[in-house]
Amino acid sequence: MEIMLAKQGDIGYINESMACYNVHSGGAWSTLPRTIRNEDVIKFYHYINPYLDFRFDATIRTIVSDLHYELAWLYKSQGDTIKAQSNLLGYALNMPSRDKLFQAQLIKIIILFYFPYSCAILNKIKNALKQMKAITR
Repeated sequence: MEIMLAKQGDIGYINESMACYNVHSGGAWSTLPRTIRNEDVIKFYHYINPYLDFRFDATIRTIVSDLHYELAWLYKSQGDTIKAQSNLLGYALNMPSRDKLFQAQLIKIIILFYFPYSCAILNKIKNALKQMKAITR
């Protein structure tokens, strides 16, 4: 709401407490599953970005990308492959930086999410090679 009001004109700051906020474990937001909270925050940023004329697009895309990344792992841990892969795609598409480190990390994660059995076989081969190397020393 403050963002929308600020877009209409000047705003000010009052340097004193004008309200209180009760923090407790039974709040409506804090009791929601992390997946639902992340999805709601992503929707908020997708709504607010055009409203702000995309002036903060890189920052918003980075935040949204991080939320998708977390969601991908949460859904993967819950066994929801479709949502995990969908959020992995959201992670890749929203990340503003496309440097080589990002690309390498993304390739590893894509292989893990889309080809989990191949990863298991490759890990077994890797461990076997380590054991053979240790024996030959």
